[in-house]
Amino acid sequence: MFRNNKRKIRKAIPTISELTGIAAGTLTAYFLKSSSAGTTAGGFIQPVLADFLNRMLSPMQEHRVLTVSAFAVDFIEKRLKDGEKLRDDGFFSEGTISRSDAVEVVDSMLFTVEDDPQEQKIPYMAHLIENGCFDASIHPGLLHFLYKESKSLTYRQLCILKLIIENKYPLSLKSTVETPWPTEEPRPMLSKDTFPTLVECVNLGHRGYIDYKLSSVDDTRSGPVALLVPHSMRSQVPAGQMYARMGLADIPEDDVLPLAKSLS
Repeated sequence: MFRNNKRKIRKAIPTISELTGIAAGTLTAYFLKSSSAGTTAGGFIQPVLADFLNRMLSPMQEHRVLTVSAFAVDFIEKRLKDGEKLRDDGFFSEGTISRSDAVEVVDSMLFTVEDDPQEQKIPYMAHLIENGCFDASIHPGLLHFLYKESKSLTYRQLCILKLIIENKYPLSLKSTVETPWPTEEPRPMLSKDTFPTLVECVNLGHRGYIDYKLSSVDDTRSGPVALLVPHSMRSQVPAGQMYARMGLADIPEDDVLPLAKSLS
């Protein structure tokens, strides 16, 4: 890395250490010591991170790319120390005129995180590259797709995917429309907690992550948000891929429970 980048990293390490729980000395080893490309996480993450830090980034953007890189390197290094082996199907190999898939996926990760204001998603973005480094069944194209998708999903939607897939909480709300509402009377408003959750569920349905049933009530003035039956929601294949590859099982239950309550 260039000298100016090293100054930036040294200055940021105490804050990143406090945020991630990774020891400052460990972060220094990850980012400020040379690594053999292709053999350790630092080897293929360092050059891409250096390129990003040479751009005109705001302090917040620098903070995000450094934080996600710290998580990614730490996740990968811990698995290597546990005896796991990196995939050996060419994921780390450079082509004659192209970068390696690993480097390109790291580029996707940093590009995704750079401008994403929902920083709760950062550890799960790091899990994507981590899993991609070890599991040869994961196509690099899937990793790029999941980075693109994860940037456009809210953190609450990731929590909703965990809620639906794990199916731990009963979603007893049948539907917000159980009988036709008289046309001459205004319909009651959905609660401030239930309405946004249903909106995000409907959006997940439109995008193919979940399936759900609508109330059979014949009310032409009610759209899918009002007619959605929460306990009917089921995950689809893309949701399962995102859940597994991003490590959404690690999302704190305290973030999921309010969503479950809003649908009960």
